[in-house]
This record gives sequence, structure tokens and C-alpha cells, in this order.
Amino acid sequence: SKTLAKDEVDLVDLILVIWKKKLYVIFFIIISFILVFFNQSTKETAKVIAITEINPITVYDEAKYKIFNSVTNNLNPNYIIETTSKKSQNEQKNSNYTSLKIKNSSLTINDINRDFLLDFFIDVLSDKDNLSNFIKKSDVIKEENYSSKIEYEKAISNLALSINLIKINKVNFIKINTNAVKDLENFLNFLEKESNLHVQIKLNELFNNYITYAEALNSFEIEDVEAQLSVTSTESLKYNLERRLSVLRSNKHIKRIQTIFNSSPISNINYFYAARINFNSTSYKVEDNISYKIIYLVAGICGAIFGIFFVLIANAIKERR
Repeated sequence: SKTLAKDEVDLVDLILVIWKKKLYVIFFIIISFILVFFNQSTKETAKVIAITEINPITVYDEAKYKIFNSVTNNLNPNYIIETTSKKSQNEQKNSNYTSLKIKNSSLTINDINRDFLLDFFIDVLSDKDNLSNFIKKSDVIKEENYSSKIEYEKAISNLALSINLIKINKVNFIKINTNAVKDLENFLNFLEKESNLHVQIKLNELFNNYITYAEALNSFEIEDVEAQLSVTSTESLKYNLERRLSVLRSNKHIKRIQTIFNSSPISNINYFYAARINFNSTSYKVEDNISYKIIYLVAGICGAIFGIFFVLIANAIKERR
């Protein structure tokens, strides 16, 4: 027999009590597992993330733009300037004459290549406002499924925020939460078409701006020459100004550049693309930081602790009686 002080606890006795009542401990562990199971079943499924490669235009298609770039660079608008030099010694001293000289304008069109188009495509998809508009247009999230306009807009915003562009080893990928999209392939196909269409519209706007500036420069040159011509009385200067005015009015640069642009891939809505989303390269992964094993392990430990406390308290109450 052992003699213990009143404030001492015999661990061996506690272990024996717990072992005798081990079924209660196991019962609490099972209850913990059941609670975790029901809790997990009521939650949303783990996020499944799809990662799809974005491919630039092919080398063959880029060759078409090289032709376009070469032609446009050689069709830079030329403007006329005056140069003044002294006459020959046989002519009257201190008299000057005016001649004409061609100069190249600094107004140019950006070269279009696969890197430029790919960057443009990535910029369009990176813009969350663009993505929200594309999502609305795709009808992947239906407004009738939501009780209010605010909830509908929030769902669209959440899906737009779940779409991200990443770069791995210099290759661009689109990363998207597939739980929010039922038919991922059709949705990505829609995003590709809308993004390419957006790029095409923007390129057309850039070209139209170029044409507007080119026309404005030519118009300003004509106005300046006409103003000089109206106040000039010298016959030789009048003659040169009239020649200059004739050259400016007959400038065919704008018409030529429009003809080249209309024959380029940019103006063809059926064949133009800035990049492709490669559906066949899509890979999926579960993005869940806490594994189910860890969750059940923690639940089991907590259940065992509660079971042990229950057994010890029940034993203490029994002994006091």
C-alpha cells in the first residue's frame, strides 16, 4: 500500500483509470471525427485552379507583319522645306535664291511583332475592368441566379479577381479558379476571342490616330505655305512656294498607308489574333493549404483530450460519493 500526501497525484492510478474507461475516450474521438466530417461537407469544395499556357503568334504569321512593317517604314511622309543659298558669282551680289528640299517626318507607326502583340494581349487580360466586361458578356454568371444587382456584381468581381496572369520560365499562363466556371474550355475560348477583338480595336484606333496626325501635319504645312504665298511679292519666291504647295497637295502618303493597312492582318477580323490560349496545355491543382489528414489528426487529439477529462472528472465524482 502507498501513502500519498493530500496534494499529490498518482499518475499510475490516473493511467489505469483512463485505460479502464478507454471506450469513453474512443467515443469522444469518434464524435470529433463525425463533427469534422459534417463541418467539411457543408463547406465549399476545395479550390481547383486551372493553369493554361498563352502562346504568341506563329513565326509564319509574324512574317506577314514584317512585310507590313517594312512597307510602312519606307512610306514615311516627306515634307518640303526651303533652303536659301547664294547665287553664283556671275549673278548679282548679295542676292539670294530659294530652293526646295525634301525632309522625312518623325511621325512613324510602331513596328508590330509577336512580342508587341503578346504584351498587348496580356495587358488586356490583366485589366480587371476588361475581365468584368468579358464575364458579363459571356453569361457564365447569370444575373437571374442572384437576389440583387449588388450580389451579381460582387460575383462577377470575385471571378475577375480569381483570374490572374503568371509567368513561369518566360512563358505566360492564365490562372483561373475552376469552381466558379462550369465549362472552363468554352469560357477560356470566349476570353481569347474577346481579348483578341479588343486588341484589334485598339490597334485600329492607334492607326486612325496616326492618320489624323498625318493629315493635320499636311494641312498645317499647306496653311503655312498659303499664308506665305499671300504676302509674298517676289516672283522667284512665289514660284518656289507654289511648287511647294503643289507637292504638299499631291502628297499620296496617307492614301498609300491606308491601302497597306487594309491589306494587313490587323484589318481582317476573321484572321487577326494577338495570342492564343492553349486549352490542351491546361493543368489542374487543388489549392488547399490545410490537408484533410491534419484536420482529422487535430480533431482526434482534441476528442481524446475531452474524453480523458470526462473520464477523470467522472472518476473523481464517483470517489467522493
